Amino acid sequence: MSPLIYTTAGALADTCLFYGDPFCGCGTAIAAAEKSDRRWIGIDVTHLAIASIRTRLCDAYGTASSTSSLASL
Repeated sequence: MSPLIYTTAGALADTCLFYGDPFCGCGTAIAAAEKSDRRWIGIDVTHLAIASIRTRLCDAYGTASSTSSLASL
């Protein structure tokens, strides 16, 4: 994972109630927020992106509960 994304997600979440990513794509920023133990919301218009992020988070963290903040439009 990119150190810049990890640093950015952590820094932003320090001043916010949650980290929001309205175009989460492959989920790099969402994964960085999860790794930083930050609350997050990820939104994407394609179900393929959401499925990809769910798989990524479940593989990395072993639980589906983390993916409850993902939404597809």
